[in-house]
Amino acid sequence: MRRLPVRAPALWPALFLFVPDMASAAGFALSDKSVSALGYAFAGTAAFAEDPSSLYNNPAGLAHLDGSRLSLAAHVIHSEATYHEQNSNVAGPDTTDISSTTLAPNLYYMDAPTPDLRLGLGIYAPFGTFSDYDTDWRGRYHSLYTDLKAVNLSPAMALRVNDRFSVGATVDVQYLDAELRQAVDLGPLGDAQQTLSGDNVAVGFSLGFTWDASEATRLGAVYHSDVRHDIEGESDFSGVPASPFTAHLTDSGGRVTVHLPEVVSLSLAHRANPSLTLLADATWTRWSRFQELRVSFDNGLPDAVSPQNWQDVWRFGLGLAWDVNERWRLRLGVSDEEGAVPDREHRAPRSPDGPRRMYALGFNYARSDDFSLDVSYARVLLPDMGITAVDALNHRLEGEYDARSELLSVQGNWRF
Repeated sequence: MRRLPVRAPALWPALFLFVPDMASAAGFALSDKSVSALGYAFAGTAAFAEDPSSLYNNPAGLAHLDGSRLSLAAHVIHSEATYHEQNSNVAGPDTTDISSTTLAPNLYYMDAPTPDLRLGLGIYAPFGTFSDYDTDWRGRYHSLYTDLKAVNLSPAMALRVNDRFSVGATVDVQYLDAELRQAVDLGPLGDAQQTLSGDNVAVGFSLGFTWDASEATRLGAVYHSDVRHDIEGESDFSGVPASPFTAHLTDSGGRVTVHLPEVVSLSLAHRANPSLTLLADATWTRWSRFQELRVSFDNGLPDAVSPQNWQDVWRFGLGLAWDVNERWRLRLGVSDEEGAVPDREHRAPRSPDGPRRMYALGFNYARSDDFSLDVSYARVLLPDMGITAVDALNHRLEGEYDARSELLSVQGNWRF
């Protein structure tokens, strides 16, 4: 008889293949924290503050805004991927299509209690990912279902030190909640299913500054700290027949620690003329922290170790803001980002990740001095990505993914 998958709770490591989005993008967890920044493909946004969503891009940017302001936004993220079979050893269709549409809202508020001090609060959903594979697809023992949500609560403060230099900081309280499901191979008796659920709260911070090199040129930089998540969760089985399987496939608690990376961004905003501002950006993410995931169990099973071997990545972006008149501002941007996954052996079917290019455009319409509307659209293109995933029971998934994503975001801005 085939060895029973008593290490099935090793599904836990798949939860964190979505987390990299706290800094940039990974898999389908695309950046969705600022509608105005999205219109530039996030180029230059650590130096160019337009509304309270600067709280994430660079909290020091709040020092360049006045009054009391509120921004409410909604981001619709649509992702599609097609898996093409090459050399798997599990029966199933040769082609599998998956798609997901996720709604991610956010809220930003700021106030100016003194001429030089700004206080703010951000509530936003950095992750909101859903995928649901057919139960007969060839990778069912790696992934069937994923539903991941996260919410950040970020109080902020910014201070104008002098006419040229400002500083800012946030405290980032992050809550994660996830449900994951995969099939369990019971040989001639068919498949059961394992569902993993877990949540956690962790705290990080960000620090930033802006420097006006001249009346036309501003530099900005922001540092997002690493974040350590200590996850507690449960593993539950369904569809398991009577003995001998029930003795091995038992529900259990477990825990895993994940150390998420630092992110550093350096931005430039240059006003070429009264109507045109040019933007540039370089962002570095220390994904080399993500070398392995180790899960321990309450029922005495040995630790489950999942090697990752991710690598540091750079993202570079260019954008422009064109003030057509007093009411309309148009935005354009493009960015290129490296992939953190080093090779096809470390790519995961829950989030097929690779290098990507983002094309973005958007606009701001100021109906009055007290209200404006932002709309942005972005399309993310990835190259064809090979995958060779083998689990502890030698279920081999070998093929290629064709993936793409789109974001449509709308934001209302009020000034009091």
